[in-house]
Amino acid sequence: MAKLRVIIGQGTASEVYQFTGTSGEYETIVIGPRGLWATLPSGHAMGQPPHLLAMPGRKVPAFQAPTGKTQSGLKQFLDVKTYQENLMKLAGTQTGQRKEFTSLKVSSVERSDEDGKIFVKVRDPANPTFMGFKADQVIIATGIGPQKQPQDVGIKVSGNPDGNLGFKQMEEGIDYLTHADKLGRVVVVYGGGATGAWVAAEVNAHMAQKQDAIDWCWMAQPGGTGFSKSVLPGDRNAQIVDQEKFQVRYAIKSAVYRAKDELRATTADIPGLPTRPMVELTVQRENADPFPYLVDQLIYCIGGNPTASGSISAMLDDGLVCELEPLKDMNRMVSDGTGVLAWATPKRDLIIIGAATFNFQEPFFNKKAQSAPMGFLPPNAQVPDGIAVAISTIEALNTYMPVTPSGPSGGQQTFKQAAGQKVTWNINFNTSNRSQIAAFLASNTDADAFTANLQVALIVYLRSKNNFGLNEEQVKYVMGVAERTAQRLRTSVPKFDTWRLNSDKKNGPDGTLQYFLTTMTTKDEWKTVWTGRGMKC
Repeated sequence: MAKLRVIIGQGTASEVYQFTGTSGEYETIVIGPRGLWATLPSGHAMGQPPHLLAMPGRKVPAFQAPTGKTQSGLKQFLDVKTYQENLMKLAGTQTGQRKEFTSLKVSSVERSDEDGKIFVKVRDPANPTFMGFKADQVIIATGIGPQKQPQDVGIKVSGNPDGNLGFKQMEEGIDYLTHADKLGRVVVVYGGGATGAWVAAEVNAHMAQKQDAIDWCWMAQPGGTGFSKSVLPGDRNAQIVDQEKFQVRYAIKSAVYRAKDELRATTADIPGLPTRPMVELTVQRENADPFPYLVDQLIYCIGGNPTASGSISAMLDDGLVCELEPLKDMNRMVSDGTGVLAWATPKRDLIIIGAATFNFQEPFFNKKAQSAPMGFLPPNAQVPDGIAVAISTIEALNTYMPVTPSGPSGGQQTFKQAAGQKVTWNINFNTSNRSQIAAFLASNTDADAFTANLQVALIVYLRSKNNFGLNEEQVKYVMGVAERTAQRLRTSVPKFDTWRLNSDKKNGPDGTLQYFLTTMTTKDEWKTVWTGRGMKC
């Protein structure tokens, strides 16, 4: 009898986990609506080019190095429609049963006293008497989770919104992106991070086409990081980030919905003010007095709230929260060994994956949000809540190998299963982990262990220094340089392997490899080697 797995969340992480995970052992139930990427406009440019957002089990798209500085450059970023199609193809090749319940909402997750299984309690509008599922394993793949509201950052909100304007007077940025053309005449985007830049770029584009538009600005708090975190991902936001004329540094202290008649009464002595429903913001420059700022619409992008209603910490029973610990990357697939792949119970019957991993925290139980192990990826893919990070960490968690049988379809194969038969690799040198690249080299080249490890180390290092990673020719060049270097070392150092093993005993595992990696990426003569082939070092 198959075990029951419940996946909470139905976005990228949910699909990738089932595809790369154990096949045949579980029947899978998925709870929740489709994620953000199923609701955004189809032509929207995502943050990375196709080769950085390739789905597991699919052929990796050719390398592209777009920019966000021109419209032609933006076209090279992966569009939402293509990504949705890729995600649906992945869903169509899942192994094992998968039943989806899009209308259910999870009210709590707790361990059963009877048999130790996990009970997922749900609310079903169509069937109020249905209580939930008793699962052998629960996977939480809820993404970033609930977004912060103005009140969460000390912005006092009062009054009543007008629901007849065709747009929301105050709206969270991710929600706005699903209908980016619904704008007021005077708009403020609040939040200087990458999401704020993303929203600001959309607002700028739509305001340029809006006949009755008056003005808009992109606002961030004075001091602090300002707009410095808005550049990621990559160059997609370059157009808006470079236009400082839209950027102002004010902190919003309060927001009051003002009806048309109320505005007339309070501003009658000021000529030229509008006579329509608006939001009165109280804003403050650094070291200055607060002052009023009238807008039609405030779009706020102020981050996720890990403790809000609907968050993971609010969903989980205290006993389960106590069991959870960060699951470290002990095999050093995507980090130096300290990176976190997931949160999990000791039995791994509850696992938090994807973007949720790096947003989960529970202050009362001293569970702190973990840093995403993303430094090994190309900078354009180094977004903590991003798809590339989620896919890479989930593949590492499930020890997934990017191979499929070349013969009749038999479901997704692991590297071990495929070792004795002819296979097709869909290796992605820009996002695959160290184990995946090493396994590919072992099965496709005659390189000895040190040579292969040096090739892997150089590929991972150099791709992490180049915005969009390495193209196919650059990867081949890196592999060739590593092979020739290893051959020279064997010629010049007597009994090289014995020397290397003794050195590793003295300097720790991979100490010799790290020494040569450092030498080949920091010495001026080596930097010239890489820059000569268009690689930053």
